[in-house]
Amino acid sequence: MAKLENLIVLLKLLVLIGLGLGGLMVMDPAMIAPETYPPVRNIFFCISITFFAYTGFSVITNTAEDMPNPTRTLPRAMLTAISLVIVVYVGVSLAVFGNLPAQEVIAAKDYALAEAAKPIFGDWGFQFVAIAALISTASAINASLYSATNISYQLAKDGELPAEFGKPIGHSREGMLISVGVAAIMVLFFNLEQIAAAGSLSVLLVHAAMHLGHLRIIRKTGASVFLVTAALLATLAAIVLGAIYLSQKTPSTLWIIGGFVGMALLLELLLRTFKGRMIQKRFPEW
Repeated sequence: MAKLENLIVLLKLLVLIGLGLGGLMVMDPAMIAPETYPPVRNIFFCISITFFAYTGFSVITNTAEDMPNPTRTLPRAMLTAISLVIVVYVGVSLAVFGNLPAQEVIAAKDYALAEAAKPIFGDWGFQFVAIAALISTASAINASLYSATNISYQLAKDGELPAEFGKPIGHSREGMLISVGVAAIMVLFFNLEQIAAAGSLSVLLVHAAMHLGHLRIIRKTGASVFLVTAALLATLAAIVLGAIYLSQKTPSTLWIIGGFVGMALLLELLLRTFKGRMIQKRFPEW
């Protein structure tokens, strides 16, 4: 799976880099002039939503136990991933909005990249980018399932999830099948915009909790109090901006997120009640 993932990532990077370079070569600078920008508040609102596109760096941490030298490899992998994504995404964004009016990008929101390839490479460019987008989606699903499996397995070991999540199934765990089932239900009942918005704010909430937890053990980790606090405040600011935006555009999405948070709290209370019994039942050696 790792080799397949490397191949898929290489393919989608080549497509994105090709689209970015091709678009930059034929773009019209007037289309990205400052007077064409949306209101500043809308740009800030976008920060909380586009964060979802960068969350792959946090998935890397879930592979730590499979790395030969995580102390050295993990930080380098995370910083490299973030740097590459910034460069590629900025290049592609300039290529898209430098060749396609913002109204057309909004109209083609579900296939905006493929639509932006038309003025650059013609109809075959649209088809090629669309196929690459499907492959890229498969790559993201593959990475997310791998991450979810590791997380659910560790939580099951710690008694934070039912022990069934850690049950071996082939080369994976039962938690992966449960995660796939929940994700499939969301895909069927929510549209892409709701999924992206809910996913982005949910990840931001997780990161905020992570930073807050880090501050509690910061003497053990030796990290910078200033940097962790700054990260927490920035994350909270992004959550507030995202919540304001959703309350104006799609308030139902906020209710969905609130519902999931409420379900998580209820589940946490139930699991804390039965935590000891769950661990001993499935993992007596722990």
